[in-house]
Amino acid sequence: RQAGVHIRAVEAPSHKIGAKFAEVPTPAEMRRTASGMEFEWPGYLLPWQLDFALSRCHYPGTHLWWAPGSGKTLAEIYWGLLDTGRVVIVTRSAATRTIIGDIKRFTTASYFILEGEKKQQIDTGTRIVVVGWAVLRHHIETLMAWGPTSVVFDEIHRGKSHKRLIPIPRRDETGHHIFNDKGELVLDFKPRDNMTAAAKALSLKCVRRLGGTGTPVKDRLRDLWAQLDLVEPDQWGFPYDFFRRYCAAKEGSYGGIDTKGKAGPDFIRELLLRLEFSVHQVPHSVTHHHLPPKRRLSKYVPRDQLVDVDGESRRAMAEAGK
Repeated sequence: RQAGVHIRAVEAPSHKIGAKFAEVPTPAEMRRTASGMEFEWPGYLLPWQLDFALSRCHYPGTHLWWAPGSGKTLAEIYWGLLDTGRVVIVTRSAATRTIIGDIKRFTTASYFILEGEKKQQIDTGTRIVVVGWAVLRHHIETLMAWGPTSVVFDEIHRGKSHKRLIPIPRRDETGHHIFNDKGELVLDFKPRDNMTAAAKALSLKCVRRLGGTGTPVKDRLRDLWAQLDLVEPDQWGFPYDFFRRYCAAKEGSYGGIDTKGKAGPDFIRELLLRLEFSVHQVPHSVTHHHLPPKRRLSKYVPRDQLVDVDGESRRAMAEAGK
């Protein structure tokens, strides 16, 4: 028994999540196992981490909206390993080593890091591949050939751009533009060579998708569509339909469409109801209630001990000292 789930690990220590699985229970069996059962390793997985993994492992697309410091990384890794296939974790470049550290500490899974822009060969026996958002487009062909079945978009708000396709006017055999019955130009589309287009291709390749973030709406509500489309591809319609319904999009003063707004409360309530199925949230008060109270320590540094002080800062300190 591992983390309250009947998963048999092959050649794996009993205290770690197995790199290979001989048996994976159905979601109903997992829920029955988790209910009324005491967790075997106190402190290894927190209650909300276990609840997320057991309740969402069978979803084709799900979101993890937890506050920073809630243990999101371990939950993402655990979710990925509850399937027998290969896992890709897309994260910010600075966090790749942190994720690898958790993989080594808590699992026996083999891993590989895709770094830089040069093409690399992934070993066929690799279970988890970690790649940064910034270099994803350089390795998308390698990942597609490797054949992942699950993808974790960590810090998914970095893929908030909906501009993934380039419109190309369709032409006939004589080279003239083709118009439809309404007199509108017929367009074809091809993927852009950017980060979010690569993420969409990876999403379509996989059968399980997870998007994790602590800030799903970092700037405008319009940022949400691209994240939803990555986790549940082609289930949220076209971006501008989403913008008009939930962002009160309108014609811009200087052309184009203004998508900086927010729809009325009825439409926002509808959006929240739609998100209830796929989004797993835990209040900050729950995830951080066991932490000790914060302390603020102040230390005085004499002015003569400060180094590399520019002229503007020096003048400001002189004014403050008058």
